Amino acid sequence: MLGLSWTTQKKLALLGEVPEQRIKLEGEAKAHLVEWPSPSSTFHVDLEECLTMRFLWPSGSVLYEGGFEGGQPQGQGKVFLEDGTLWYEGEFWGGTMSGQGTLYREDGSILYQGEFLEDCL
Repeated sequence: MLGLSWTTQKKLALLGEVPEQRIKLEGEAKAHLVEWPSPSSTFHVDLEECLTMRFLWPSGSVLYEGGFEGGQPQGQGKVFLEDGTLWYEGEFWGGTMSGQGTLYREDGSILYQGEFLEDCL
């Protein structure tokens, strides 16, 4: 859900109120099982471990790129505004900005650099 924090998205998911949106994904993963499409089935991949992921805005520019585990951002990652401006660079834990990170203004200057905990400064 573009435009909402990871925390808000998780809360909406728990309530079953997540609106469907289409985004593009690119990534690298270890696959446990791959089933190719046939006339009677669809493409299916059972991922053993997702290593990196790149989410793209509908316009094609990068929204998020970095570590990915358990269906959410994990480890080092970057978040970009739709115009390509870097907005956050740092650590993610449990899908939230947690750990050391840097938050940038739209002009590229540093707004905050330091510790984050569950998307909060």
